[in-house]
Amino acid sequence: MGWNTRLLLYHNYVHNDLYEAGNTKAYDYGVRAFYERESRRHSWKAGFDFERYGGSFYVNEGMDFLTSSPQYDHNAAPYLLGRYDLDPRFSVSGGLRVNFADRYDTELVPQARLLAQLDDASALTLSAARGFKTPSIAEQYLFFFNRDGETLEPER
Repeated sequence: MGWNTRLLLYHNYVHNDLYEAGNTKAYDYGVRAFYERESRRHSWKAGFDFERYGGSFYVNEGMDFLTSSPQYDHNAAPYLLGRYDLDPRFSVSGGLRVNFADRYDTELVPQARLLAQLDDASALTLSAARGFKTPSIAEQYLFFFNRDGETLEPER
């Protein structure tokens, strides 16, 4: 009972040499912070995520060596989630996340879930959410992901 506060920092560096296709150097980092309050029958979680991902991609096509400049995406998302226990074996939860991306439109991502606790080790969950996938930097710039050279939009 009471409020819990957490902060998560992460960093990732990747260097891939792709055989006769090119290579990538990605520099990703992010911050996640949230506050959570739990009581006997309900809980609330409010948080904020920020991430920066991307890097430099060098592509070989035939005898030419094409170099792209570094490209980074920045995403931020505040969210609020809640859970209510109907009884010790059933609970409902839901929430809303707002994803802000510097290259794409703002996305509202609602979600809902019904959980049935079958025994101490098993549970059955029914969930629904509006989802989307933002194309990665590699999908945007490497020719074998994006052969037509057009900018890819998020999949909804």
